[in-house]
Parts: sequence; C-alpha cells; structure tokens
Amino acid sequence: MEKKLFIEYNSKEYEVKKPTIQMWNKLQLLKDIEEDKDFRVSLISLATGMKERDVRNADWLSIMEASQFLSTHLLDIDERFYKEFEMYGVKYKFIDLNNLTFGEFIDIDDFLNKDELYRKANMNLFMAMLYREVDENGKLVKYNSGEVLQRAELFKNLDLKYLQGALLFFWTLETTLHAHTHSYLRRFMRTISLIHQKLLRSIGDGMEHLFFWRQRTLQN
Repeated sequence: MEKKLFIEYNSKEYEVKKPTIQMWNKLQLLKDIEEDKDFRVSLISLATGMKERDVRNADWLSIMEASQFLSTHLLDIDERFYKEFEMYGVKYKFIDLNNLTFGEFIDIDDFLNKDELYRKANMNLFMAMLYREVDENGKLVKYNSGEVLQRAELFKNLDLKYLQGALLFFWTLETTLHAHTHSYLRRFMRTISLIHQKLLRSIGDGMEHLFFWRQRTLQN
C-alpha cells in the first residue's frame, strides 16, 4: 500500500492526491499561460484540493516549500513501463506495435499531428490508443476506433505513472532496437521510428521539458 502524503495549512492536513493524467493535462496548459507565482498556486490547489484563495492567503515561504515538495514528489513518480494494468476491474494491455492495423496507425498519427494545445490537453486520448482491454484469454480485443473516446474518458483518472512509463518506452526502445540487425525487426523498427519521431515533435524531448522544467530551477 502506497504511503499517503499530506500538506498542513492552518492546522488542517490536506492529502496530496495521486497524480492522474487529467491533473497532468491541466498543469501542462497552465504552465504556458500563468506566471510562476500563479502556477505554484495552481499546482498546490490541483494536487491537494485546497481552494486557490486559501493558498494565496498562506505565507510566501509556505507556498515556496509546498510547491517545491510537490514538484519533487511528481518527479519521483515510478517511471517503469507497464505492459498491462488494471483499472475499475478491467485489465488493459499495451498494443502490439509489430502488428498495428491501418486504423490504429492512422488514429495515432492523426493525434500526433494535432496542434500542441490539443495534445497537451488530451494525453488521456493518446493513452486510450496505446492500451486496450483484453479478452478472457488475455489477448487484446480487436481495435475499434469508435471505442477510443469512451476509453479516453476513463483514462482521465488513470495514474500518471502509466503515461510516463509509456512515453519513456518510446524514447528508449528505438535506441535498443538499433543494436539488433535481424531481418524480422526491420518492419518493427520502421513502425517505431515513425511513431517515435512524431512523438518527439509533438511533446518535446521529455516530460520534464513540458512541465517540470521550471521546477528544476527553483533551487538556483
């Protein structure tokens, strides 16, 4: 069982929520439009449920310490790649990149070609394309483009660690595959390369560059 984290304010403890993709989506948008001091308030409010006016009434040092604590906490999220996970009693599994259907590839490619604002606000949709349900035999159910939006709505509440693990998977897999020259990997590598290149152009060189980049400067 994961240990719960709390932030204390006015003798009241506020539990730090488990970071979800929806929280990440919101923070991604806010970090581009808010000044640093306002972003700190938003970070604390979203992470704890505290009202923004209460956060703004706290003393300056408390806000600095709390925002630093939360940024460090989010940076320390488990970033392992999860081939499968369970949510609301349903098991989901990572797609078979070696056997993508034309429909799957087109939907993923279409998402990665959207404007930056859309992508940042809809990473749950991207995850809904990367993971699907499994049948009673543990096999991926057939891809159905019409079910992606419904799955994406559920994935708003998905633990952020699954998104981070999936993104890191793409950033490391291509390098690993380049060490192999077996012919059966060639088509797989071409598929990975296409998605990987679009992914990098779409969301940058890493999650830290999208949101946490400013947190690393706090101690300077």
